[in-house]
Amino acid sequence: MFLGRVVGQVWATREVDDLRGKRLLVIEAVDDASEPGAPKVTPVIAVDPVGADVGEHVMVAVTVTREW
Repeated sequence: MFLGRVVGQVWATREVDDLRGKRLLVIEAVDDASEPGAPKVTPVIAVDPVGADVGEHVMVAVTVTREW
């Protein structure tokens, strides 16, 4: 889990059924403890369940599921 800032939105010409109707956002992690707004990692893509806009700070929870 980390704090991030929305820096963009992902657009695609094809959709995966599981993600149909959901927005995908580009999130850049920030480290407010040492330097407010400083990027820590490469941007990640996240599904947006709440309607965040570009520039807003968000909390990103990372989960891993493996269905083989």
